[in-house]
Amino acid sequence: MGRRKPKPVRRKGRPFTLYLSPQLAQELEWLSHTRRVAKAEVVRVALDRLLLDLRNGQLTLPLGVEGL
Repeated sequence: MGRRKPKPVRRKGRPFTLYLSPQLAQELEWLSHTRRVAKAEVVRVALDRLLLDLRNGQLTLPLGVEGL
């Protein structure tokens, strides 16, 4: 029997590159590992929460990013 080729991954959405400080990267790695969830999913959930809080007026951001 021959080896089967893996199915190509069908991703939804657009790719986005993000550079984190070493401390944030380490914390994200720890959270991802302890919760057993992909780092990308942690970032998506956090971004969803950030945008929801901004829309509801529950959060203010530093100068230069208030227009969100």
